[in-house]
Amino acid sequence: MTMFNLRSDLFDTTFFCKNYKKRLYQKGLTSNYLKLLVEKIVMKIKELRQKSEKELKGLLDENRHRLGQLKFDLASKKLKNHREIRELRKNIARILTLSSEKKNEPEK
Repeated sequence: MTMFNLRSDLFDTTFFCKNYKKRLYQKGLTSNYLKLLVEKIVMKIKELRQKSEKELKGLLDENRHRLGQLKFDLASKKLKNHREIRELRKNIARILTLSSEKKNEPEK
């Protein structure tokens, strides 16, 4: 099996993509799957960067509320797809990271 031959520019912006690359390589998954995964994550971040702080705060509140609902459904064994919880937690972390970046960046 050979190493993935991916565009390096996808991995320059985010560190977590390198970890995905390593884990997927160890599992023997194809590079096409990895490309789709990375592009999906990078696009999600690009979309979030275009939003204003007010929109990010509203999105954060929505995601936190939805996470509470999913945790309740998980406890009552109504939840079918438990991966939604992981995705929501990651989205919340992305939003918090971007909002702190916007607060700390100097005015242009």
